[in-house]
Amino acid sequence: LLLLALPVVVAAAVAVRLTSPGPAFYGQTRVGRDGRSFRMWKLRSMVVGADALCGVLAEQNEGDGVLFKIRSDPRITPLGALLRRFS
Repeated sequence: LLLLALPVVVAAAVAVRLTSPGPAFYGQTRVGRDGRSFRMWKLRSMVVGADALCGVLAEQNEGDGVLFKIRSDPRITPLGALLRRFS
């Protein structure tokens, strides 16, 4: 399955690099089973440094508690919106 998905992932990564500056992949640390943390890699759908903009956009936050959610998030790139829609 990974070999079949590889051409799609490579094409998406190239598209991300061509449409916005910065790396194609975004690494994030998540907490998994038994509380162990692991590094997860995904295609970047937001501008570089989007995490740092959370404080600036805090007043627009529609999420509750630890969830940060904005319906029309300005940090999402046009290609990122397409990737999110068809993820």
